[in-house]
Amino acid sequence: MTGASVFLALVLIVLVVVGVEVIWKHHRAAEHERQDQQWRDTEQAIRANLADPDRQSLIEDVRLRALSNQASLEHICQATATALGAPAAVITVVEIEGQRWLAYYGADWCSDDVRDGAAAPLETSYCQYVVASDQPLVIADSLNDVRVRTATDQTKHDVRAYIGSPVHAANGVPVGALCVFDTRPRRWSPRDEAVVSSFASLVLL
Repeated sequence: MTGASVFLALVLIVLVVVGVEVIWKHHRAAEHERQDQQWRDTEQAIRANLADPDRQSLIEDVRLRALSNQASLEHICQATATALGAPAAVITVVEIEGQRWLAYYGADWCSDDVRDGAAAPLETSYCQYVVASDQPLVIADSLNDVRVRTATDQTKHDVRAYIGSPVHAANGVPVGALCVFDTRPRRWSPRDEAVVSSFASLVLL
């Protein structure tokens, strides 16, 4: 093979590699856009459901019952976080105005919001997806998860890893979540998910 042939072969290889890289980047961009659109549609559906008048009335009753049962809810939070060796656990309720914390353990930034009854914007909420699906949500690293990478909890409250399971009103409607989180990325195990779900079933709202 002559020097010119070798050069042409190398050029061809480079062009093929560059072409594959361009196609791969385009595919990844298109996939990210598809996932983003899917979650935008999900968020719209969530807001439509949260705006239902019957649900809003139900949420008011749930919050009143939680106030009279806060000590036991806080014990559940503590037991859940301890079982998973995590720094914090909270019980939330998700409504049209935003997300409220009914009880917490380890998440000291919740104290003012719990006392004042303040609601955090839905844009910061991971628990809204738990309520929407009525299924657990497991996030190993919020910075690399398309479902929540635009939420501000990961930066405002340093929530990097999250695992949440739905909690229900007396009529079986999902109204919030029992969630555990960590300030560092963490690969949750099936046992972790089972533990959170078991404790969530003890939350009586």
